[in-house]
Amino acid sequence: MTRIYIAGPITGRPDLNRAAFAAAATQLRKLGHDVVNPHDIDPHQHDGDCPASYAVAEPGGHGAACYLRPCFVALLGCDEVHMLHGWTASTGACRERQVAGWAGIPVTYEEDE
Repeated sequence: MTRIYIAGPITGRPDLNRAAFAAAATQLRKLGHDVVNPHDIDPHQHDGDCPASYAVAEPGGHGAACYLRPCFVALLGCDEVHMLHGWTASTGACRERQVAGWAGIPVTYEEDE
């Protein structure tokens, strides 16, 4: 069974683009894959303010760095990364693709299907 990490735009999208991630996860599971959806990953826990990153935390919330840290760990445990439509407009998704490339993890694109 192939373990697939889903990457795509989240910040600035309605409901953080949850519907697109859920639809992709459902489709990939139907094909028999084990799927990692970043929306199911808890943010990095820490004391004090969130680490500086490209997306500022909302009051009482976490910033992008707090989400990317555990997501990179999860991605590195996968066999493949699946990029959703609009990934090129997402700083986080671009970095996830970059990490996958550095780690030799194959990348597929929703646009290819």
